[in-house]
Amino acid sequence: MTTHGPPRPTDFQSRYDTARRLAAFEGMAEGAHRSKVRPLYFLVYLALAYVSIIGLNSLVDRTSSNFDQFANVGSRQYLWLYVGAAFVALVAFARFPGRMFRSFGVVLIALLVWSAITITASAVPSTAITELAKQIAFLMGWAGMVVMARDERELINTTKAVFILLISADVLAVALVPSLAIHQGYDILEGNLAGSWRGLHEHKGKFGELLAITSVLLYAEWRNSRKLWLIAGAAVCYLLTFAAGSKVAMAGVLIALSLFELFLFIAVYASGVRATMVLLPFAVAAALVMGVFVPIILEQTVGDATFSGRTLVWDFLWKYSLSHPWLGSGFSSFFIGEDGPLYQQGGTQFLQHIGNAHNTFYDMLVAIGWPGLILAVATFFVLPITQNFRRMKDEPNVRVWIAGILFLLINGCTAVVMFQPQRTGGLMVILSYFALRHFGQRGRSEARAGADASEIYKVSAER
Repeated sequence: MTTHGPPRPTDFQSRYDTARRLAAFEGMAEGAHRSKVRPLYFLVYLALAYVSIIGLNSLVDRTSSNFDQFANVGSRQYLWLYVGAAFVALVAFARFPGRMFRSFGVVLIALLVWSAITITASAVPSTAITELAKQIAFLMGWAGMVVMARDERELINTTKAVFILLISADVLAVALVPSLAIHQGYDILEGNLAGSWRGLHEHKGKFGELLAITSVLLYAEWRNSRKLWLIAGAAVCYLLTFAAGSKVAMAGVLIALSLFELFLFIAVYASGVRATMVLLPFAVAAALVMGVFVPIILEQTVGDATFSGRTLVWDFLWKYSLSHPWLGSGFSSFFIGEDGPLYQQGGTQFLQHIGNAHNTFYDMLVAIGWPGLILAVATFFVLPITQNFRRMKDEPNVRVWIAGILFLLINGCTAVVMFQPQRTGGLMVILSYFALRHFGQRGRSEARAGADASEIYKVSAER
């Protein structure tokens, strides 16, 4: 029997309507760039981000003889950061247990397990266990912030607002307290940084990293909406990076945005394995530019091709990794002062007092060995990009996170961004991971639901 007119509201129709609502839920429709930020969510995000990005030593007097090297600040001062992150994680588990469990992929879990195994090689196992526990609390806390976001736009808008607010506070500090917010020539440790803006941060490098990451995020947002204030904000942040004296970060921004534009172009024509093969040579070329041509430029402009001594550290770290390829020195057991390998084997005073590897890949290599490095790179860089590359063409939100990851990948050549809860890069790399994983899973499931319901609706309409 043939019926005429629109189909009756059957179970098929109900499923179709539900799928349409799901498809629009995350702002997947074009132009969905506005989402109100809840005050409580913003305040919790701001509190965690402030301690993570700026820390608890804002406007510390670096010219005082009592100033301890910023890289060796007592971890007790950051206790509330990890307590707060753990509390956020507990709340998120209570509200959304399924989402929290799904936030941790198999490769990330494997990385954490391997990191625990490497503690057997640590000279200070109790310290390593404590550091790993803090990293897990930090990871779970920001996973909680991601899953408790009302939608992806709220997370992105909150991130932009917090980063801009912190930068504004930094600039205000430079204007009001220049003797503390700008590096001085009589700095107790690094007089060569005189004139570089550091704002509320302990070091100009941290300020420059915040500016560079914000510049990249605002550019990616402008690329999606073409709003003038976004590109203007990106330009201002980039120019302030120059005031912070972060030349390497400035170069990283240009390289990362070039790769970002290339990714967008290729995403239209290729995806999956083909795109990976196409992009691989460009990624290698970007690494060569950062590792070969930038030192040449630095040599010609400032007379130093060593990245301010970084290559001296990297040479020692590479030699150490050759003799400790599997477990390294043990998780977070390398840069630990007099008990660590660097102090005991480094030889020169410069190496003995260096705070970190100034390279995220060397940092992972000497701490958790080659297996750990491979898992870390796969977790935070390779898989987030390859698994979400196809979504770049149609989903503006995805572009924001991938742009951030590309910058962190490039910036990671001269700074430590993995397992670094006390700087912007360390926050951004895990925020991007959890955002792409959480909203990517929901996006893919909603797209499948929409496609299935659409087919069902067609069949029911024909009937």
